[in-house]
Amino acid sequence: MIEQADLYDEMAATLLQLSEGQETKAGIEVLKTQIAAFRELRAKTAALPVPTEEEVLRLSQLKGQQDARVAFLKAERTLARSEYRSPQILDVLSGLHDSVPVKGEGNP
Repeated sequence: MIEQADLYDEMAATLLQLSEGQETKAGIEVLKTQIAAFRELRAKTAALPVPTEEEVLRLSQLKGQQDARVAFLKAERTLARSEYRSPQILDVLSGLHDSVPVKGEGNP
């Protein structure tokens, strides 16, 4: 979970740079790498044993994870309103929402 929070923070920083028009080509490549790492981490997390109710509650209360996700979503909204958003950036971001299920999701 800490790794996910770190990745959310990194992606938020990249999105904010992109929303300001800074180093767009390099930023897109960085974002691609970050999203690939996030998807890999998501697959690893999904392969873990199903947590107990107590573990789910404890994990849901991790402040760092929540804060990092909120910061990422805020940066994503900032980019969406930015004059520097582009189809290339939005295409890369869509990788976060890829509908390909990982182990533990969807039908067995």
